[in-house]
Amino acid sequence: MRLDHRLVARLLGRFDLRFGAAFVIIEVFVRHFKRDYSVNHNAKKTNKAGTAFLRNILIWIIPHPERHPENRALSPYCVAAARRRAMLLAIDAGNTNIVFALLEDGVIRARWRIATDPRRTADQYAVWLHQLIELEGFPRDVVEAVIIGTVVPRATHNLSVLAQKYFKVEPLVAGTGEAEWGIELDVAEPRSVGADRVLNAIAAHFIHPGDLIVVDFGTATTFDVVDYSGAYKGGIIAPGINLSLDALVTAAAKLPRIAIEAPEENLSVIGRTTEDQMHIGIYWGYVAMMEGLLARMKAEIGRPVTVVATGGLATLFDRHTSVFDVIEPDLTLQGLGLLYQRTQAAS
Repeated sequence: MRLDHRLVARLLGRFDLRFGAAFVIIEVFVRHFKRDYSVNHNAKKTNKAGTAFLRNILIWIIPHPERHPENRALSPYCVAAARRRAMLLAIDAGNTNIVFALLEDGVIRARWRIATDPRRTADQYAVWLHQLIELEGFPRDVVEAVIIGTVVPRATHNLSVLAQKYFKVEPLVAGTGEAEWGIELDVAEPRSVGADRVLNAIAAHFIHPGDLIVVDFGTATTFDVVDYSGAYKGGIIAPGINLSLDALVTAAAKLPRIAIEAPEENLSVIGRTTEDQMHIGIYWGYVAMMEGLLARMKAEIGRPVTVVATGGLATLFDRHTSVFDVIEPDLTLQGLGLLYQRTQAAS
């Protein structure tokens, strides 16, 4: 059996050291394979089997053959693998950040975050996003569908153009057209409920049965009630912790800007310095607000309730309070994935 060393060089140049090491191990094995079995009268047949074995193992050790699109010519198996990896691009456009994620069968494979700017054009999104997709090892055409959930109406148009122009698909916009919510919004003004809150309700109800309170730490901190049937029943909107801190520092000239951190050893709520007092007010003040509001909400619901927390700051507060039953960091993205699956099932 002869090995094509130009192919070896291409593979070692394209992929990281792990794959190179695996290739060397396989080559040693094949050399022994040839030495031990080529002496019999079926040597030619055995060598062919060894070649096929090596080829299949090479395909196996390269988990993303689409990492470099030009390598897809190396094997028809690589082309088939790339085709199988068509994914959903879920876009969660919030007031502070826009999160892009690739989902495969509801599982998040990659995600990226960019500051929200309604003036950013589809072309600017595309330049940024295409590079990140390729850095993760996927070809540009890996996206077969796009779904957008947004609380920033001015950003919707450019995100839709991104899907149409660069991914050649018509995007679904959560809460409209084919992507209607599919759950009851049992509030006085259903149209005013933010997309992120409904998506959280959809995902939380799918993952956790029974009555729920979903706490989402975003630009605002929201508390949303979802009943055992999956209906959205209403909730609370409070200023987000970063928003509160920014307002305090902006309005008080002598107060320094501080980072939001969970206390490590000193759990005193009587500060001895200005910065300590600010940390206490922000952190413990927020903990007290959450514990008080959740206690009142549970009392009003009158049934056992599971509290689900999501958003980047959930783990920060979970260190010093027991009010959260579970943390789901990607609830909104999961909601987008579920909503897309429902539209596909309905069609």
